[in-house]
Amino acid sequence: MRSRLRALMQRLTRPGRSSGGWPIMSRAAGQPITEETAYTVSAYWCCVRVISETVGQMPWRIHERTSSGQRVAEYHPADRLVNRIPNREQDAATWRELMLRWVLTWGNAYSEIVRDSSYRPIELWPIEPWRVAPLRADNALWYEVQQADGDPVTLPAADVLHFRGLGDDLVGWSVLRYAARSLGLSMAQEESMAAQQENGAKLSGILRPPGAGSFTREKTDAIAAAWQQQNAGSKNHGRVYLINQGIEFTPLSMPNTDAQLLESRQFSVIDICRFMRVPPHKVFDLTRATFSNITHQSLEFQTDTIGPWIVKLEQQVNRKLISPAAAGRFFSKINANAILRMDPDTRANWYTRLRDLGVFSPNQIAALEDMDTVGADGDVRLVPVNMQTLERAAAPPAPPPHVVPTATDDEDGERADEAADNG
Repeated sequence: MRSRLRALMQRLTRPGRSSGGWPIMSRAAGQPITEETAYTVSAYWCCVRVISETVGQMPWRIHERTSSGQRVAEYHPADRLVNRIPNREQDAATWRELMLRWVLTWGNAYSEIVRDSSYRPIELWPIEPWRVAPLRADNALWYEVQQADGDPVTLPAADVLHFRGLGDDLVGWSVLRYAARSLGLSMAQEESMAAQQENGAKLSGILRPPGAGSFTREKTDAIAAAWQQQNAGSKNHGRVYLINQGIEFTPLSMPNTDAQLLESRQFSVIDICRFMRVPPHKVFDLTRATFSNITHQSLEFQTDTIGPWIVKLEQQVNRKLISPAAAGRFFSKINANAILRMDPDTRANWYTRLRDLGVFSPNQIAALEDMDTVGADGDVRLVPVNMQTLERAAAPPAPPPHVVPTATDDEDGERADEAADNG
């Protein structure tokens, strides 16, 4: 089985673009919207990059449930694939970034699972999403992959990791297709500003001969050529020119401030961030960011933007790379806390609070800080001695113990004297 699937992957996977180039998703504002042209919009590039790179840097491990809690299952074959080496050509971070980039752009990302003779996963190979078509046949889900020679290959769903965004029951919807108008408008705005700068950011207008006179065709062409030469290029912006022979210039277009082109470009940034569900400050738009709210906005990025993708990645790996028999014992976990690197004082207070709750041992804290542990004594979890359970705090106080009176030394001496007198 291993050799057959590896040969299959050599036919399916190839570097570079598909044979037809970048497929055109849509057209808007006169601009063709493809994956390549969309990345020319800086806001879109930043949105895709910040999500894919953030998820790519998080530790992703396979954990095992034990009687005392849980531990990292380094010996599980899926742990090596999602944490270090998914295939012989990529590292785990690069593979994750590619999966996120595809799913953020196309709505879907696919990787074929190569298994050995024991049905254990040994490699994950990416497949371009525009070559894959999910379908249902014989009450089962299959993935039809178009090859370079035109012949499709059908793979069972169990051998395909399918990460998908918002969509229907089979596939995710392409963000490029639905955000085409916003992307096309942004690209058109950039072209308009670039054209203005190329022409010296000058006003377009009409050159009129003096009075009711007219020019010959040769003189008209000479005046127009001279005017173009004087006003060509941004290097001539701001210079003063003399128009002789009584020629008048009548401007026709409005300046940028009147057309509100800059404001429109800023709105395009916000609009693209809406589609990608990314806070504007993550794409370097700090218009609404302040020192008082930037921390909370970063937390919102963690919970609202990254959180849903983490759940989808974890659950897909749990389904496809962990056998049903071991599903209750093993599970994948992406450690989102790895990107929350607080300042030293805040981090120390956080460790102290969790240590006092008995959550962290000294050795666990040292490991999180990439420091040497302190030996077996550091595995002991500590709690303050003045803490008690809620049940004990709500219970009524215990009654005082019953004390039986005993004779004192003086009383014993008096009794001995009385016994001697009576004797």
